Amino acid sequence: MGKADNIQLVRRGTDIIEVEACGDCGSTFTIKAFNDKAKNLAKQCCDHKCHKCKKSIKGYAGLCCDCQRIAYEERLENWFQESEKIRWQKYDGPVYCEENEKYYRDVGEFVEDWEDEHTSMDDVLEKPLPSYVWSCDVTTLSIKDVEDMISSAEEDASLNHEYEYQWEGVKELEEAVKAFNDKQTGKVWNPNYKKSVLLEGCTELMG
Repeated sequence: MGKADNIQLVRRGTDIIEVEACGDCGSTFTIKAFNDKAKNLAKQCCDHKCHKCKKSIKGYAGLCCDCQRIAYEERLENWFQESEKIRWQKYDGPVYCEENEKYYRDVGEFVEDWEDEHTSMDDVLEKPLPSYVWSCDVTTLSIKDVEDMISSAEEDASLNHEYEYQWEGVKELEEAVKAFNDKQTGKVWNPNYKKSVLLEGCTELMG
């Protein structure tokens, strides 16, 4: 028995489709939320396969867990190969370790934490020190975009976008956000996947 056809719900008194629903389980996918993807999502529901290995999977990730892991590792390797490579002795700044998904103030702090977490010989053999970590870009904490704030407020209020709404005081809001940003001193670290820090010989920092 094959997959049942989608059930389509239309706006009252029109032929405009507003909802695509799975013909088997009835799960719904609104056009408003999923746009042109709604039809395929409903069609794939209860009959979803990994795009790569074609194994049946639950949900809508597109890839099974194994293929996601392989794709992730391939993506990391490509980033590393294309990145600018810096020897750890020449780098002084925060780093990000992909292995444990943690940030560190510098390479020394990373090595110390790694050594603390992998104390036994079995740990060292199973999880040797990575060959590299990512450098980090350092930015000051701030609110980036007033337009995004307004868009978010419109979404929260469920405003009907068929009509135009006039916001008042936008200029004053922009000035207030700028004043707020100018007072911030907190720093944010984000991985820079274009610059890797090579850790060869880094074990001399241990102990």
